[in-house]
Amino acid sequence: MPAWPRGWSQTRLVYELQRRARTRASTAPTRESLKTQISRWENGHKVPDEMYRRLFREIYGLSDHELGFPRSRGSQPPSTDQPGVGGVLLAPLPAMPFADGDYLEAVRRHIWHIVELDNQYGGTDLASLAIRFFRSLHHQLGIGAYRPTIERDLQAVVGELAEVAGWLLYDADRQTDVRRMNQEALYFSRLAGDRQMELLTLQNSSMHAGFLGRPLEALHLAESVLQGRDRLTPRVKALFLVRKARALAQGGDDQAMQLFDAVRSHFQDGGCDSDPKWAWWVDERELAWHEGMAQLHLGRPTVAAELFERSVASTKPHEVRSRYLHLAYLLGAQTRISAWRDAEESLRQLTPLANEVASQRTAVLLSKSLPRLCEPHVPTGTREAAEQLQQVLG
Repeated sequence: MPAWPRGWSQTRLVYELQRRARTRASTAPTRESLKTQISRWENGHKVPDEMYRRLFREIYGLSDHELGFPRSRGSQPPSTDQPGVGGVLLAPLPAMPFADGDYLEAVRRHIWHIVELDNQYGGTDLASLAIRFFRSLHHQLGIGAYRPTIERDLQAVVGELAEVAGWLLYDADRQTDVRRMNQEALYFSRLAGDRQMELLTLQNSSMHAGFLGRPLEALHLAESVLQGRDRLTPRVKALFLVRKARALAQGGDDQAMQLFDAVRSHFQDGGCDSDPKWAWWVDERELAWHEGMAQLHLGRPTVAAELFERSVASTKPHEVRSRYLHLAYLLGAQTRISAWRDAEESLRQLTPLANEVASQRTAVLLSKSLPRLCEPHVPTGTREAAEQLQQVLG
């Protein structure tokens, strides 16, 4: 969420943006449309485009980083003494023993930067950093080193950080720690009254239960939300229906696939302003991948491979960690059906990604496919590509 400097009313900001936009664009936006845009920027539903970022820099005389905008792809990271991952530094936190509103905004930007790094580099290296960050904020809450007026907001941001840490630990394959951080996220989100973050954490918990081979637990978690009192937006309902379908498929129930018709119907209703800020990642790529996973659970690797191909093709170039993971699942399905030529192409795409992304979960997944791809009966080109990937992972 952008951090507007104090002392400016929304009316004044709208006036300045409209006045300056007239000199940049052939058609100036209306005041009402600008008010709507500003609300979406403030709530984190959208990010200003480059023209508006430039206008904000002119109006306030501040940098993108100081205004709280996510760093543009290809831009240089801000100078900082904070720890870094993969050569990319984290946005700095002010040295402040007593938290106030400014500190809270800096923490939010710090968390978002960690999420951006995960999308590029994976969670293995980031997980420990996120836990240290969580412990620091947890301690600050515990000793009361904050202004009383921000207490609930600070509890909410600690809950959000615990959720992010849980996800990173999942990608790092530290499964015992995942469960603990999910519990911390639920505790602080409930304490703060942040139901949206609570829902995301329940979704994560259902995902994690399925990963650990507990489909009934995953099903109960999904149904607790679907049958609860929340007025779910179409996109959020689609997400929990996916979790229900995945759990049913994992339990061998073929009716799981019928749920994907309802999932796509809700998804096609589109996003809305009341969607949680985290709902951005529920897209066609994710739905294809989840449907592929359900087909895999039901013993249909050929159908699963087709769906995984769709999910890989739909992955945006900058979503490097997702591409790595989805290719790994595609390779697993191709290996099961002995599609050696297709597997060779997947291996050639995976090898450079394995050098860039630190995702222990994906490495473990690949380690299940690679031994079979290195067997003598596998075509030479495929076997050599598999051996090369093994060397990179090793």
